[in-house]
Amino acid sequence: MGVHVESLRADKYYGKSTLKEFPNSTIYLIPKLNALIKGGKRWREMILRFMRNPLEYLEEYFKREKAESLISWIKRKTGWVINKVREERIHLTVLARVIIHDLYWSKALD
Repeated sequence: MGVHVESLRADKYYGKSTLKEFPNSTIYLIPKLNALIKGGKRWREMILRFMRNPLEYLEEYFKREKAESLISWIKRKTGWVINKVREERIHLTVLARVIIHDLYWSKALD
């Protein structure tokens, strides 16, 4: 699709194959309990980053909660069905829902 992904945070059900799918991205995965360091260079680097500085790594990893919270809020408030066919209208609908979320929360904080 031509989208550049700078960083990706995924749960333990994703694994080494994710590194192959996003070769130019920084990946943050929580390894499974039985995960081994052996594997490709990027896998070893990710595991070592996790082992060397777990607090910093987890701080980055848990940024995914913000995105999940946003998606959950949008689903609850506006429904998840997007009855659009044209791609630009789908993007516009999603953008409008995110803006509604931001406006709602900026009012709530005032």
